[in-house]
Amino acid sequence: MRFSIKLSLPEPELPIYYRTAFVSYIKKLLEGTPYFDLYYNRKFPKPFTFAVYLPIKTIIGNKILLKTDQSGETFITWNVSFADPKLAITFASEILKKQHHNWRNEIELQLKEIKPVEDKIPEGTTKVVFKTLSPILIRDKNKRVVEPTDPKFEEEFNKVQERIFKTLGFSYSWVKIRPKRCEKKSTFYCVKKVVVKLKLAKYEKETQKELLKLPAYEGIFELKGQPEVLKKLYQKGLGQRTAEGFGMVEVI
Repeated sequence: MRFSIKLSLPEPELPIYYRTAFVSYIKKLLEGTPYFDLYYNRKFPKPFTFAVYLPIKTIIGNKILLKTDQSGETFITWNVSFADPKLAITFASEILKKQHHNWRNEIELQLKEIKPVEDKIPEGTTKVVFKTLSPILIRDKNKRVVEPTDPKFEEEFNKVQERIFKTLGFSYSWVKIRPKRCEKKSTFYCVKKVVVKLKLAKYEKETQKELLKLPAYEGIFELKGQPEVLKKLYQKGLGQRTAEGFGMVEVI
């Protein structure tokens, strides 16, 4: 289950680590619900993902400058996807109650509109091509980031997903995944590396560093597998740290 959420900002700018404000907003929305203890007081995978669309004007240092509309207002779109429909309904209900979020006095978010978005993955499909809306992160047991062009990417991807699916109570079977080539006979893949920056209080306290920097990959990927597995991947996100704005995809 997916939602497209329109939010306004008081100023046409955001820090480069803006994703953390949305992590905080979700946490605030789930406070007082049965999901809070499960997801935030325990080490339990979260069956959701998100991506934020920003009308970027330019980036200067650690600041993103945004475009305004004709009235001079700044709007962004927050796309959120859930593999658990009950959690999705809870989220939608709570955001209508808590329409404003102020994160560390750095980012203010004001709800303008929330609307459901129909899943676009065809029922019964065993093959699908996804485009990332937020980058995919896969790390092996040594916490080394695995690139999509690495021969071990598919194996590591499946190890991660199988573990997450099992914990969530979903059935899992091996998925074939590979990045698409940019052209039919091209040797180049339609993926690129990006470095996502997060500002997490726990990380700051443990490392004395302000920002956590995570290399991840965005682009186009082809997946083959059981229909229900592909659908759950589409809904919950691909890879790791999906609840922090990684791994949201759309069907192309």
